[in-house]
Order: sequence, then C-alpha cells, then structure tokens
Amino acid sequence: MYVYIKTEPGVWTVGYTKPNGDWDAESDHNSREVAASRCNYLNGNHAAVDPDADVIGRILDTDLKSVQLQLEHERIKNERLREKNAELREALLAIKDAFLIVSREREQTEGDAS
Repeated sequence: MYVYIKTEPGVWTVGYTKPNGDWDAESDHNSREVAASRCNYLNGNHAAVDPDADVIGRILDTDLKSVQLQLEHERIKNERLREKNAELREALLAIKDAFLIVSREREQTEGDAS
C-alpha cells in the first residue's frame, strides 16, 4: 500500500515499505494534499485525480489561456487597424474631393481668362 511521509520541510514523499522493511520512494510533492491524492491514485482509486495529470492539465490550461490572450490581443489589434484604415480611407476621399473641387475651379478660372 502506498503512503506518504514528510521527508523534509515542504516535501512529501509517496512510496511504500517493502516486505524486507526498505522504503521505496515513488514521487515527491510540495503539498500534503497532492501527495495524498497520488497515494489514492496509486492504491487503485482511479476516480481520484492523478496529480501528474492535474499538473499536465494546468500546464495545458495555462498554454490555452496564453493562446487565448494572444488571439484576443490580435483581434483587438486587427479591429484597431480596421478602424484606422476606415479613417484613412475617409481622409483620402476628402482629399480626392478637395482636389476635384480645386481642379474644377482652376479649369473655370482658366476658361474665364481666355
């Protein structure tokens, strides 16, 4: 049967005692709760959360959250670029309209002068 013992401050070791009395360490954990969960898992309670799976799950969750944050950042950046492009498009159309007005006025002035 797997048990856990505190082997040093902040370290809980999961393992079992062999029939000859020797201790066989299986893993070390930084909390009593995780060590207890590991013992439950190793002793056949597979409904218990495997702490190693939990760690992997947290890493994947962290990576997923990181990717989600990056995607949100890119979405916001793209939205701002679209807004800026729309502003620039409006400014260019206003410049084009002003150029056309000036060109017509110049043509009229030149036509009146001749």
